[in-house]
Amino acid sequence: ALQAVFGTMAITGTMYVMYASRIIRPTPAFNKIIFGLVVSIMLLYLTSFVLQLVSPYDVPFLHSSGPIGIGITCFILVVAALTLISDFGFIESGTRYGAPKNMEWYAAFGILISVIWIYIETLRLLSKLNAYRD
Repeated sequence: ALQAVFGTMAITGTMYVMYASRIIRPTPAFNKIIFGLVVSIMLLYLTSFVLQLVSPYDVPFLHSSGPIGIGITCFILVVAALTLISDFGFIESGTRYGAPKNMEWYAAFGILISVIWIYIETLRLLSKLNAYRD
């Protein structure tokens, strides 16, 4: 779990540095793509959950520790990390345009959810890598 904490901190810090140095900017097209990917991943996890509840079937490779399963988890981890860029952009535009005080909670909640998602996906990746190694 400690590796996941340090990995999450490294990913979050790297995303902040990339945002602050303007390497990655949250354009409207970027935000639309990230939103679409997040909704797609959410539907994938929801489908997997429902299938496990009502049938003996599962979404192939999503929970496997093989190379494809590890690749899928890496892709989802990248998407989770890129949501931080959208969160940082939301905060910056809110301060630039004088958003109301209650919007601070939305911004903080967005970052919190992104960091928790990164932590969970990092745990999942470390678990799959450990199982693949054995």
